[in-house]
Parts: sequence; structure tokens; C-alpha cells
Amino acid sequence: MDTDSSRTAPRRGWRKPAAVAVAVLVAALVGVTGRDLTSHLQYRQDAGVLTRQWTGEERDGVAPSRLAPLRAELRRLDAERAGWWWHPWPGDPGADEAIARLRAGTARVWDAAVSEARSRAQAALAASSAFAAANAPDLTPAFTEQLAAWRAAAGSTATPAGLERLSGSISAGTVAAQAQVAAQRAARAALTASPEALIARARSLTARAQAGNLDPGPVPALADQLGSAVAGPGDPGAASARLAGALPALQDLVGLNDQVDAQLHAMMPSVEQAFAEGTPGGAAATSTYQGLTTAFAAARTAPELQAVQQQAQALAPAVAADLAANRCGHPVPAGHVVTLNLTAQEMVFYEDGCAVRATPATTGRPELRTPTGHFAI
Repeated sequence: MDTDSSRTAPRRGWRKPAAVAVAVLVAALVGVTGRDLTSHLQYRQDAGVLTRQWTGEERDGVAPSRLAPLRAELRRLDAERAGWWWHPWPGDPGADEAIARLRAGTARVWDAAVSEARSRAQAALAASSAFAAANAPDLTPAFTEQLAAWRAAAGSTATPAGLERLSGSISAGTVAAQAQVAAQRAARAALTASPEALIARARSLTARAQAGNLDPGPVPALADQLGSAVAGPGDPGAASARLAGALPALQDLVGLNDQVDAQLHAMMPSVEQAFAEGTPGGAAATSTYQGLTTAFAAARTAPELQAVQQQAQALAPAVAADLAANRCGHPVPAGHVVTLNLTAQEMVFYEDGCAVRATPATTGRPELRTPTGHFAI
């Protein structure tokens, strides 16, 4: 019995080194597989980010053909990584390097697309600026302002699609201005050929300028000079040329006056609504608006009108933002409420404390002063 025991004991001991070796090997394989899994998951995450980035850049104006080689390279990497779990040792050590190359290639494609689109926008802007410099006397103030806006946009726009849209806008706007200048010159030529028509045009513009309290400049005097030349024995050509040269400035002044008048009229309902609602900025906006209407009535020259226009353009979005930010929370009863502000002659419709609509309202009585105040229904 002792002999048998001594023979079997060493056999059980011999199994321990083999079991340890197998355990070590399994642990190593598990560790390697875990590293492979982590590497593969990181690769899939990076690949997904690149794919989404390419899709977004195509929406922003990058031509799909520019990104096609990068997409093809990523598909090749996907194919190589498809069987990563069959390999017991770390996968391709170049996967991270390949992703880095794709990122660098993506940046180069984007930069090239932006650079080319910006160059086209700048070329269109340069052509428009040259046109404006050569035709300044015949251009309206609106085109000059638009040109300044294009210059600002050319520096701030950051996507190929945005720059391409800007190029199209510049080109279309310049073509329209060219047509307008040509039409003005043709009209002047026709008027110069007909002194009587030129005089009639001058007097019509003078009447509109005087009705708007505008300075007509030299046009009335030049029109009288041309009338005398037509009635006399001399050639009215020189007088016609002088009057034709002075008319565009008066035409622009009258047009600017009409434009500012329309802007102030369009802003009035919002200002009155803000005052009627009692928004935080309502009283200040009303005061500013009243000052603008006074300045507009007193304005006689283009610079004075432009100053009013700039202030009106700043006030309009401020009033809109004030109304939007304070639409709810008004101190009115719950449910549906209609208020009438007699001072502003404005009705406001509320629902549970939120303004949902406003409209001008007339409560005046014939030959009697409209009472001021406020009441609600």
C-alpha cells in the first residue's frame, strides 16, 4: 500500500505546472483580446466621427468628389478591421496612424474648399467695388450700404456654401445695379434730348422734395435756367446737361425719404404694442421712436435722413426682442383678456397672461380730444 501511494503522488504533482501554464496562456489571450477590443472600439468611434464630419462638410458646400478618396480609404480600413477578433495578438498598429492621416486629409480638403470659395467671393466683390467706384454718381445709397454688407460678409462667412451664396448675391446685385445705372443714363439722355420733358421731371421732383421738407438743391434754379434757354434764341444744350446732371441726386434724396418713411411706419405698431403691454423697454422705445419721427420731419439732406434710418434700423430689432422676451407674465387676469391703451390707441389680446395679438384701435370722438388712460375687459 505504501508503495502504491508513493507512485501516484508524483503524478498529481506533475499536473500543477501544466495547469499554471494553461492559465497563464488563457490570461494572456484574454488580455490581448481585451486590448484588441478596446482598439477596435476606438477605431469605430473615430471612423464614425469622420463619417459624420464628411456628411456635415458636404452640407456646408464641400463637393462630394473631394471627399470620395477619403471615404474609399476608410472603407478599405473597415475591410481590414472586419476580422479583428480572429487574431490573438494586437491588430494592425497602423490603424491609429491611418485615422490621423484621414483627419489631416479632411482638414486639407476643407481648407481648400473654403479658400477657393472665398477667392471667388472676393473676385466678385472686387468687380462690384470697381463698378461702384466708376459709377458712384449714379448709384443709390442702398447699393453703397449693400456693398459694405458684402465686404463684412466676405470676411465673416466661414463655409464654402455660404461663400458661394455670397458670390451669387454679389453678382446678382451688381448686375441689377448695372441695369439701373444704364436705365438712369438712358433716361437722362432722353430728357436731355427733350428739354421740356427734363423741366417737367425737375419740377415734379422739386414738388415732392418740398412736400417732404427736403432740400431740392440747385434743381429749381437749373430748371428755371433751362426754361429761359428754351424760350430764348440760344441753344439749350448746356442748360439741359447741367439740369440732367443734378437730377439723380434729388431723385435719390426723394427715394431715401420715402424709404425711411416706410421704415418708421412699419415699426410703429410694434412700438405701440410694447408701450401698451408695458414691457421693460416699451417706454424707452416709444420715446426713441417719437424722437426719430421728429428728426425725420426736420431732416432735409441725405446725411440727416441716413442718421434717422440707422437709428430706426437699430430700434426695430430691439423692440422685437423686447416683445418676444416679455410675451408672458403680464399682470392681467387669467383666461382671455383684451386691454385697450387709450394713450397708444392699441388693443392687446392676452391668454393666461401671455400676449397673443395686438392691433391699433381708434377710440376718438369727432372734434373731441381722445381721453388717455388704460382699461381692460
